[in-house]
Formats: sequence, structure tokens, C-alpha cells
Amino acid sequence: MRYWRVTWVTVMWAGLTLLPALGASPKRVLIVHSFSSTAPPFTTLSTAFESTLTEDLGEQVDLDEVSLDMARYAQPEMEDAFVEFLHHRLTKWQPDLVVPIGSPAGRFVAQYRAQLFPQTCVLYSGMEQRLLPPDALQTNAAYVGQSIDLPGLAEDILRLAPHTTNVVVVIGASAIERFWTAAMRRGFEPFTNLVSFTYVNDVPFDRMLEYVAKLPPRSFVLLPLLVRDVSGVTLNQDNALRRLHAAANAPINGIWHHQLGLGIVGGRLYDAETIGVESARVAIRILRGEPASSIPPQIVPPSRPRYDWRELQRWKISEDGLPPGSKVLFREPTVWGRYREWFIAGMLVCGLQALLIITLSVNRMKRLRAEMAARDFGGRLIKAHEEERARLARELHDDVTQRLAMLAIDAGLAERALSNRSQAEAIRGLRDGLGRLSEDVHALSYQLHPSILEDLGLVDALRAECENFSRRESIPAEFKLVDSVATVPNGVAICLYRVTQEALRNVARHAGARAAEVSLERENGGLHLAVWDDGSGFDPTVERGHPSLGLASMRERVRVLGGELRIDSAPGRGTVIMAWVPLNGEST
Repeated sequence: MRYWRVTWVTVMWAGLTLLPALGASPKRVLIVHSFSSTAPPFTTLSTAFESTLTEDLGEQVDLDEVSLDMARYAQPEMEDAFVEFLHHRLTKWQPDLVVPIGSPAGRFVAQYRAQLFPQTCVLYSGMEQRLLPPDALQTNAAYVGQSIDLPGLAEDILRLAPHTTNVVVVIGASAIERFWTAAMRRGFEPFTNLVSFTYVNDVPFDRMLEYVAKLPPRSFVLLPLLVRDVSGVTLNQDNALRRLHAAANAPINGIWHHQLGLGIVGGRLYDAETIGVESARVAIRILRGEPASSIPPQIVPPSRPRYDWRELQRWKISEDGLPPGSKVLFREPTVWGRYREWFIAGMLVCGLQALLIITLSVNRMKRLRAEMAARDFGGRLIKAHEEERARLARELHDDVTQRLAMLAIDAGLAERALSNRSQAEAIRGLRDGLGRLSEDVHALSYQLHPSILEDLGLVDALRAECENFSRRESIPAEFKLVDSVATVPNGVAICLYRVTQEALRNVARHAGARAAEVSLERENGGLHLAVWDDGSGFDPTVERGHPSLGLASMRERVRVLGGELRIDSAPGRGTVIMAWVPLNGEST
């Protein structure tokens, strides 16, 4: 029996839920394979059949498997030897159901059924309908298989590539493959006026690879079945497909669903796994007592058109030409598909950042409006303050000072009219006091609003202020004019003058200085004022126990005009107060 490859596998499967009573006989199923255990699509079918049967039956199953390997051994004397072997085997083990898988096994069982399985139910699975003998289903038999639409294979190719002029059919040389070669020649006859068909079945597989690597333009390769080549080498069709795909310079199509993803473009494909599952369901009905002849034959149709996106892209086949309802598989994800989570996270982050930026911008606008309002209010307040000081200065100068002068004159007249010496001296003291009071009121009027600022300008006003300070406080204060300064806006002049007044006042009160200096120069479109002293100095970064209204007043005046105020000081190194104000500052 060395010419027959026989594989016996006994699978004892415990039912998932409803097990028969302990000691009950398991159902016996004999599977007859057409080829060896590595022959897709038949192995795909048998795997699905066995899995579904053992899982869904709910009883113990005793599975036996035999492989005819008809691709290798097709001689009649070999069949006789195998029939004799099975006859002896069946005297010890009788199946409840025989399941031939594939057309070779189905034809073998139908031919020798009277000798081997006269009373046993038969389920033909995965057999091409046109190969099923006419009387095969007359007695205690059922059928689940497919009917391959040969013209449809050519139609699928021409739909994918309408300009195809050459279809190369790669097929093996076994008996079943010779049958299909003849069947395809007949099935493709309606298309011979549109395209030529070349059958590569009479050369070894290596020559097939060389042939498909040098195909002319507008070619298409069709791989219906490849089990054994002409040199007698048994092939695994899936592995052969992968090698053909790597070598071919034209697109490849097949007929089986499981080949999608291995190198075929796609179309209406037949699903061996579905046939296996449907066969198992019919087998379960038979094993549970339903007569096989009462079960109608089942033809499993091809799936709706399915295509490999990668092959469509490789051969530049447009999806627009695919049949309606087609399904495209293996589509490479887009950048969005690959990084969708990152994009979403990035968009969320950007959205939050945008929201934060908008919020900060709104707050900044509000703050700027508030600062502008405060600046405007501060400017109006300082202007009102200066106007009130000017009014008080005029009142003191024009009214109070004049009235005090009149009183002093009247006191002088009264002094000369008195003959009493003691009374005259008293009146003289009153007259002198009125004179000093008049001078003090005049000085106060000057401090409130120096008229020299309006009459002679900022430079002379600062020079006069330094002279008055030196005379009043006995601290030399020098004024330096670095650049010539012409007309200065009134607001700028008052601002710099008040800063000088306050700075010199602080020198007198807090610095303990021996000398001071005031300088004025043009700088960056504005005026730069610096008030220096050589006093004790201080640390500007350290907050003092009480707020300095003088410094606050200086800062506010400069800020209102859009300028800057800086203080440079350190303990023991004196102090420099620097103020810069643009010359386009509004008049106060």
C-alpha cells in the first residue's frame, strides 16, 4: 500500500453542553479527502467542517480521515487496491456518515459506494456540481457544493482591466486539473473574439514562474487550481500563489475567497470555509436522524465582489470601475486613520491653547482698556490738580499778597503818625511781620504754580528751581542742559518740573546729600531728565514701611504721558532719578 497515502485521525470530542449518558456510542464520521493535508482550498473546507461539527453537534464524535491523494495516484489499479484496503477497514469500523470532500473524493465515493457504503449515508461536500454523477443523490445522500461560473471569471478580469488582450491560465496537470482546463476552454469561448487565452499547464512550476515574469503588456494571470505540475511535483496552491505574485509582471486573479490577501486582485470569489460550515450543519441534521434524501442540495454561491486594495493600487486599477456593492479589503489606513488619536489629542490641545489665548487676549484687552481709562483718569486728575494749584497761586499772588502789602503800607503810615515811641515800635514789628508773611505767601504761590514756567519755559524754570533750592536748603544744586531744547509742550514741561521739585524735596528731606545735580537732554524723540545726589541712597527693591507719595506722584505723572521713570540707587552710593517723556505727550 505504499502507493496510497492514508492518514487515520481519531478525534474524541466531548460535547459542549448536552452529553449523552455515560457509555453511549459516539457518532462515527468518515472524511474522505481528495488530496493530502496541504491542499488548499480543500483543507480550508475540511478544517471548517470538522470545527463546526464537533462544536455544534453536542455529542461525542469519532472522526476518521483518509486521503486518496488522487492527484499523485490516478491509475485504476491503485483505486482497486485502495478499495480493498477500505473494505477490510470497514469490517471493524462502520461510519454513521461518509463525507467526501472535493470532486475527486466525491466521484470515488459515488463510483464505489455500492461496494463500500451500501447502507451508509453520504454527504458530498465541496464537489463541483457539474462533476456530481446524476444518480449520486437518489439514495440516502445529500450535497453541499459550488457551481463555478467560468464565464464570470473572464467577466471579472475584463471589468477590472478592460484593455486586457491576453489571459494566461496557470493550472496543474493532475486529472482534476485536466478536467478544469477542458471546461475553461469551453467556458471562455464567448470571449475569444475579445481576448486570447494561453494555458500554462504543460511546463514545470519553475518554468511557469519564468513565463509570468515576461508577459506582454495588457496581460492578466488566472490561477484556478494548482495541485501538481507536469513534472509530478505536488504543490501547495497558496505557497505557489505567493511565488507567482512575486514573479509576475501582470495582475493575478483566483477563484477562492481565502486567496484574497495572498496576491489576487479579487472579484466574485467562492468561500471554501462557508461550504465547510454549511456541510457541517447538514451533517448534524443527518446524525440527529433527519433523512439525507429530504435535505435539498445546497449550492453555495460566490460572495459579493471583494478586492484587495493593495493590488488595485499596484496595478493602477480604479475603484470607480468595480461592480456596485463591492467590498475593498486591506485598505491601508490614511494618515488620519493611523494617527487619528494623536490628531484628536493635538486638536484638543490646540483648541485648549486657542481658548486660553482668546481668554488671555480678552483679559489683556480689558486690562489695556482699564489702563487706558486709569491713565485718562489720572491725566484728568493731574490736570485738574494743576489747574487748581494755578488758581490758588493766582489767588494768593493777585489777592492775598496785594492785601498783605496794603496792610504793610497802612502799618507804615500808622507808625509815622504815632508820637509814642513804644507804640511806634509795636506798629513797626507788625509791619515787618506783614512783609515776611507777604514774602512767604509769594513763595507758596510760586511753589503751587511757577509763573516762570509759562513765561520763560522749562529750561529757565529748572535753572531757577536749582538756584532756589541751593539758596533755601544750603545744598549746591547744579543745572546742566546737555542739548538745546526749544518749545516744550505744556504738559511735558509741568511733568518734568514737578518731578524735579519732588526729587529735590526728597534730597533735602532724606538723602543727607552734600551736592545735587539736575540735567536735561534730548533722547529718542523725547526729553530725558536726571536728578542726582551724593547722599546716603537706598535699596529700591526693598519695600519701606510707609508708602512714598512723592515717588508715586512722579511715576503717575510720567506714566500718564507715556514715559518711563527709573530709580538707580544703592545704600551709600547716592540716588539718580531718571524720567523720560515723549515730546508728543499731551499737554496737561
